[in-house]
Amino acid sequence: MNISTLIFDCDGTLLDTFEDLKNAVNYALTTSSYPLHDDDYVRLRIGNGVSNLVKWTMPESANPEEHAACLKLFEDYYDAHMQDYTKPYPGMLDLLQNLLDRGYQIAIVSNKYQTGVDVLNNQYFKGLFKVAIGTSPDIERKPAPDMVLQAMKELGVKPDQCIYIGDTEVDIKTAKNAHIPCIGVTWGFRDQATLEELGCQYIGHKTEDILSIMENINNNN
Repeated sequence: MNISTLIFDCDGTLLDTFEDLKNAVNYALTTSSYPLHDDDYVRLRIGNGVSNLVKWTMPESANPEEHAACLKLFEDYYDAHMQDYTKPYPGMLDLLQNLLDRGYQIAIVSNKYQTGVDVLNNQYFKGLFKVAIGTSPDIERKPAPDMVLQAMKELGVKPDQCIYIGDTEVDIKTAKNAHIPCIGVTWGFRDQATLEELGCQYIGHKTEDILSIMENINNNN
């Protein structure tokens, strides 16, 4: 059976969100009188949800109450500034339209909280995605397969019709846990060596690579 559905991660895959995430981290840390980190340190801690991003950039000695306070600072700032610098990666909108024109279904599954996913989806993708799932108390986040399986359910497809596209180790693990193939992309928060080390089946270096990868997969089925 050919793959008909592409499920995308958001941050580092569809959208370049790094500057806005970093600025929110720096605001929360500075306001809490914690030391800041360089860009690479922050970048490597993105992908596991904002709670972990904040936790992993705080001092190890911080207690749960301090984490909750710092997370609140992050979320308040990010809610107000998530569109300051964020933008789709070059060629992304053309890719998504090309996929739809060729009859593919597309969805978003992200460890960003649901309201953030909704805001960015509505701002940048206006109607392209039928399904856009973020984290909520009702569903286990990636790398658990639950959100991917929910997207499949809402789209009416089975695992052998789907592929996941992401940029971090969390995405590769999510695809494995959902028993679907994964395309890793190098324009996000991890490099090719990391993706290869994690056993990613397919790697894209620019957005248009996704189309050629899909053609190769489906032509060889």
